[in-house]
Amino acid sequence: MRHFTFSTCCWALSSTMCIATDRVVSPSGTYNTISSAIEASSDGDRVLITSGTYNEFVSLSRSITLLPLTEGGKYNVTQNVFIENANGKTITIQGIRTNDIEVNGVYNTRTEVRIID
Repeated sequence: MRHFTFSTCCWALSSTMCIATDRVVSPSGTYNTISSAIEASSDGDRVLITSGTYNEFVSLSRSITLLPLTEGGKYNVTQNVFIENANGKTITIQGIRTNDIEVNGVYNTRTEVRIID
């Protein structure tokens, strides 16, 4: 009986754990836009972006991290970046160059937006 209880307990713990996924954005890769990588992502995932210019709107509503693929790298987003309806989420953006980041929606739960150069 102890073995059964232990196995059941381990299964219950592992089924609630989240494993983050890294999605790489590059002109010739599976994700050739930042938006397509975000769309395929879930809360906790990271989007790693190759240096370059991305002519697109970026919309964030999940707990997600946007990072340059190489440390210290930079990437440009020529259109607006929207953080929309991300109530209770944690969003980290690093290495981005853009003209405008807008936050829209109702926020009544702790929400963190980190923008790191």
